[in-house]
Amino acid sequence: MESHLASAPVLLAVFVVSALLGLPGSGMTIACGALLGLWWGTAVASSGTVISAAISWWLARTFLAQRLERWLLARPRLAAAHRVVVAGGWRLVGLMRLSPALPLGASNWVFALSRLRLGPYLLVTWLATLPSKLLWVNLGVSGRTGLRILQDPAAAPPEELAVLGLGLVGTVGALVLLGRLARRASL
Repeated sequence: MESHLASAPVLLAVFVVSALLGLPGSGMTIACGALLGLWWGTAVASSGTVISAAISWWLARTFLAQRLERWLLARPRLAAAHRVVVAGGWRLVGLMRLSPALPLGASNWVFALSRLRLGPYLLVTWLATLPSKLLWVNLGVSGRTGLRILQDPAAAPPEELAVLGLGLVGTVGALVLLGRLARRASL
């Protein structure tokens, strides 16, 4: 795993750029887990989340502020959603960050137009996205471990197989729970 740590800066940069472009981040988060392991993968994915949120916030509040406001106000549904985000503040940002229904990159631009200050916005973003980052990174770690076991099943110790099985059960359970919570939050 240590040999893959050299790829951490590249993964971080690709993660940030893809989030700024509004692309879904789950694949990048899984790759962080597969290449870097649970702790380093989570650190890189979580850092990428916060960095992309900070850059989006700054760009939306400076260079793009007037353009984004005009674009938003020209679309009645988006203008209504913007009013809801402003009214909901950090609580809404936190709840929506917990939900996988709105991709991170797209939500960064929407939430950047809220009236939240940068510090609280980034703290809520980090705390609310951490559970999903752990889940997706763990999926990458489990996938890598599963592939290694498939290549040489005899070399896999029984405790590793048990942990892999437990991790898979936990991943499926967490995905089901997150799905239910997201549906409840969107009602």
